[in-house]
Amino acid sequence: MKVLIIEDEIHSANRLKKMIMDYDPEAVVLDILDSVEQSVAWFKENKEPDLVFLDIHLSDGDSFSIFKEIRLEAPVIFITAYNQYAIDAFRLNSIDYLLKPVEREKLTQAMKKYSRLHGFRPPDYQKISVVREEKKKYLNRMMIRIGATIRSLEVERIAYFYISDRITYAMMEDGNRYPIEYSLDNLEMELDPQYFFRLNRQYIISYHSIKKMVAWSKSRIKVILEPPAETDAVSSSDRTSHFRNWLNGQES
Repeated sequence: MKVLIIEDEIHSANRLKKMIMDYDPEAVVLDILDSVEQSVAWFKENKEPDLVFLDIHLSDGDSFSIFKEIRLEAPVIFITAYNQYAIDAFRLNSIDYLLKPVEREKLTQAMKKYSRLHGFRPPDYQKISVVREEKKKYLNRMMIRIGATIRSLEVERIAYFYISDRITYAMMEDGNRYPIEYSLDNLEMELDPQYFFRLNRQYIISYHSIKKMVAWSKSRIKVILEPPAETDAVSSSDRTSHFRNWLNGQES
């Protein structure tokens, strides 16, 4: 199955990609696009995928305008934080309409519906279980360079990662911090999700770095970190429910 993701929030797109691959490890995500303009150009230059995941609100407008520019035959699963677009979505070649944050169970139901309607054989779950047992090894060490000195950091000794002035830092348990040549988006894919969580656009925290948590506005959670953070570490609105699940030891 060849899949295209159109989503302008990179952490949401990466999470969606992971969920798709968890459902079907043989699925191929052709690309992740973040705008109407980029999407229209992609469809004009590439063969249609088997399935499109399409966020309704993109960086340069709503995704319905894509259909005004190109004729799309591929089935679509719409994704949005708002439910008022459901009727418009189903006027198009929509398989399903998922509300953010996308729940794993809802995604599975949508994928099964797609397989049933379009004649795709469901994934071999016995094979999937083997793949999961042989899942990739997560990042456990990283090399950093400080001037002429090269050093290796043990990931288990890192309390959290954060961005300051467009530089990514690793904050160690002992309070030392080091600039690293990773983006948070890359780290989110490489770190073991059992121990690390992407709290918002600025922080990835480890479980053992949490000193205290307090209720924050709009049902979000403020995390008091140890060592202390330079700025407030508050869960983003679309990540709070996943953060709660992660704290409970459930998959996010």
